[in-house]
Amino acid sequence: MPNEKKNSLSEETDTPTGSSPEIEAALQLVENVAQALQTGRAPRGRKPLRDAIRLFRHNGALEHAFRAQCMLAELEYRQGEPVRALTAARAAQRLAEQQSNPDWLDASLELLARLTAASGQPAKAQVYAVDRVRRARKRGEAHATVNALLALVRIAWQAGDAETAINTAEEAAEVAQQCDDAEASSRAEQALGSLLLQTGCPCAAYHLFTAALRSTTSADNRIRLLLSRGSASMCMGNYDSAARDFRRALRETKEHPDQRLEVGTTAALAAAEAARAHEESNEQRLAKATKLAERAARRSRRLRDTQLEHKVGLAQETASRGEAALAGAAVLPRSPRDAAGALVALAKGSNSQVVVDACRREVEWLATLGQQARPYRCAFHVPFLPTL
Repeated sequence: MPNEKKNSLSEETDTPTGSSPEIEAALQLVENVAQALQTGRAPRGRKPLRDAIRLFRHNGALEHAFRAQCMLAELEYRQGEPVRALTAARAAQRLAEQQSNPDWLDASLELLARLTAASGQPAKAQVYAVDRVRRARKRGEAHATVNALLALVRIAWQAGDAETAINTAEEAAEVAQQCDDAEASSRAEQALGSLLLQTGCPCAAYHLFTAALRSTTSADNRIRLLLSRGSASMCMGNYDSAARDFRRALRETKEHPDQRLEVGTTAALAAAEAARAHEESNEQRLAKATKLAERAARRSRRLRDTQLEHKVGLAQETASRGEAALAGAAVLPRSPRDAAGALVALAKGSNSQVVVDACRREVEWLATLGQQARPYRCAFHVPFLPTL
C-alpha cells in the first residue's frame, strides 16, 4: 500500500520554540523509534515514548505529540498488544479532531482502520476506511482520495467483501488517471491485480502488473510489483519466471530501509527456486534454494515478525516437498477445463467489468494449455504477494 503513513509519521518537524534539554531528548527518542519501526524492528521501550508524548503536550508541541502517539500505537501492535494499540490510535484521532487537522485525521483514520482490521474487526475497520474516503472527497483532494480508496480496498478484502474491494480498486485507478498521477496509477493497478490474482485470474493479473511496471519510477512500487508478478507466475507454475522477478526485487531491497522486505523476498526466491528444482530433479539448485531459505529463517528470527515467519516456513517446506507445499490443502482443478468452468461461473456472478474481462482472458489462456498433465495452479497460496 502507499507510503502516506510513513510520510505523515516520519517526516521531520521543527523543534518547539524555547526547547529544553528534556524536549531535545524526547525528540531524539522519537527519531530513534521512527527509524526502528521503518527498518522493521520493534524497540521494547514504550514508557519513554509515553513520557515523551506527555512532555510534548505539556509544552504545546502538538505535532510532535501526534506523531509520537501514532508511533506508540504501531509499537504496541508490533509487540502483541492490540487493545493498547487501538487505545493509542484513538488518542491520536482525538488529538487530530481537537486540532481540526485534516492530514492528522487522515493518518489516524488509516491507523485505526488497519489496526482494527488486524485485531479481527473488519466491519468496524471498514467504517473508519469509508470515513477517510468521504473526508478526502469532500476536500476535493484527488491524491488523498486515491490513498484513502486504496486503504479501503485492503480493508474490504479483509472483511470478505471482494466486490467492494474490486470496485474500489477500479475507482482508485480512475481517479489516479484523472489527476495524471503515474505512481498512484501503478499502485492502483497493483492492488487490482492482487485482487484478480487472489480471485483466480493469475494470467490477467500478470499482465496488469507488467503494465504497471512500465510506468512506475518508484523503487517501493517496483519492488511490490515484482513480488506481485512473481506471485502470479508461481500460481501459473512458471517458477523460472517467478524466480527472475524475485531476484530482481531482492536486488532492489538491498537499498530499502525496511529489513523485513529483503527477508520476505529472499523467502519468495527460495520457494520459487525450490519448486523449480523439484520439478527438474536438480539437486544443485535445491541445495542453493535450501541455503536461501535458511538465511531468511535466521534473519526473520531476529526481526520477530509472524508474517515473515510464515513466509520463511513455507519456503523451507517447499525445499522439502516441492510444489505440493505451495498447494497446501487446496483442491486443485483436475484440468484446465475444470478451471475454465469455475472462471465462467465467477464472471456470471460478478458486476465488475474488470473481473468479467479478466475471466475471459484467463479462459483464453487456459485454452492454449490443452489437457496437460500438470494441473492448473490458480488455487495456490500466494503468501509472497505484498500486503494490499
